[in-house]
Amino acid sequence: MTTLLIGYDVKAQEPEITGRFLKKAGEVHRALKMPCTMFLVGKTLEKNINGCQDLTENELIDFQQHTYSHMLLKCSPSGIAHKALMICWRSRLK
Repeated sequence: MTTLLIGYDVKAQEPEITGRFLKKAGEVHRALKMPCTMFLVGKTLEKNINGCQDLTENELIDFQQHTYSHMLLKCSPSGIAHKALMICWRSRLK
């Protein structure tokens, strides 16, 4: 038997776009009887609470939060975290 793992990283802040995605994803997973995990940022959840609540009734869909605002590392103060990651990444290429 084959296992397919599906995860979505939902970051869109526009309720109309995210709402359409959530509705369609729910329909597809119900039709295929296939589970998935949706990783949402807190801001997205706040702006799309109704669409998310509708999907919580679907036992095939698991919701997880991964950050509140999804701030990019390069946007951190002084870019220190980003610079540290770039140094590590470059050292692996050598």
